[in-house]
Amino acid sequence: MNLLQRKKLFQKTTTEIKASLVNFSKRRHTRQNEAIFLKKIENVRLRLVEGGLQEDAKELWILKTIYLAQNNYIDFISLLKKKKYYEAWCVLERCEINLKNLMKHIPNEYIEQLHVDFLVHQVPLWQEVYPYKIFASSEFLEKKIRCSECKQLITPRSSCSHLVGEVYNGKLCYRIIEDMEILGIAMVPNPVQKICVPFKKSENGEDVAHYNYQPLDMIVDGLPTLFYWWEINHTIDMQPRSNFDHMETNELCPCGSGRQFIICCSSKEFVLTPHKEIVPLKVM
Repeated sequence: MNLLQRKKLFQKTTTEIKASLVNFSKRRHTRQNEAIFLKKIENVRLRLVEGGLQEDAKELWILKTIYLAQNNYIDFISLLKKKKYYEAWCVLERCEINLKNLMKHIPNEYIEQLHVDFLVHQVPLWQEVYPYKIFASSEFLEKKIRCSECKQLITPRSSCSHLVGEVYNGKLCYRIIEDMEILGIAMVPNPVQKICVPFKKSENGEDVAHYNYQPLDMIVDGLPTLFYWWEINHTIDMQPRSNFDHMETNELCPCGSGRQFIICCSSKEFVLTPHKEIVPLKVM
C-alpha cells in the first residue's frame, strides 16, 4: 500500500467514524459492534504507522477515544435505567478517564461537533448526584515500572524519552506497574480510583443497601431523554431532626460537614441539609 492509498484509507475511515460520533445518542451500541469497530481502527492505525503518518494516526486515536467515551455514556445510561447503580458508576468513571486522556489532544472544532462538550459537562454532574462520598484509597510502593511504548524499565536513574499522556504511533503512552507493594489503605473523599466504594455487609457477608439512589431515579424519570443538558442549582433545606431518626450516630452528618452525626447536628431541633435542584437546559 503506497502513501496515497494510506491517506485515502484514513480519510474514508475518519469520515465514517465522525458520522457515527455526530449521532451517538441514536447509535446502537453492543459489545460486538464495539469489537468490530476497534479491530477496524487497529488495522487502519497499523497502515498509517507503517507509512510514517504519525499525525493521522494520532487523529485516529482521538476519534477512537471519543467513540469509547460515548459508548461509556451509553452504557452508563442503560445501567442506570436498570437500577444497576454501582455498575453504572464504574462505567461513568471510565468515561471520565477517556475524557481526561482526550482533552489535551482534541482539536477545538471536535469538542462541540462530536458532543464532547456534552460529556465533559454531564459526567461530573452525574457523579455529584451519586450518594458515594467516601472511598477507599490504597497507597502503593511501585517497585517495577515500564513504559507502555518502548517497554523500557523506568527507574530514578534511568528513563526513556516517552511522556505519559502523549500519543505515539496512534497509542496513548502510560506506565505499566509490574510489581508493587500495598503500604496502606485510607478512607478519602477524593480518591484516584472512584470505583473503590465501600459497602456495608450483613453477618452473612451480603451487601446491605444503605445508599439513597432516589435523586438518580428522579432524574431518570423526570427528563424527556437522558441525552439532555442539565445543571444543578444548590440550595439549603431546613429539616426536622426526626427525619433522621433512622440514621446511626456514627454516620456522616447529613448537613455535609464531613463530621459524624453524633458530634455535629444530632442534638439540634432542625438540620440544615444541602439540596440539589436539577435544572433542565436543552436536548443534546
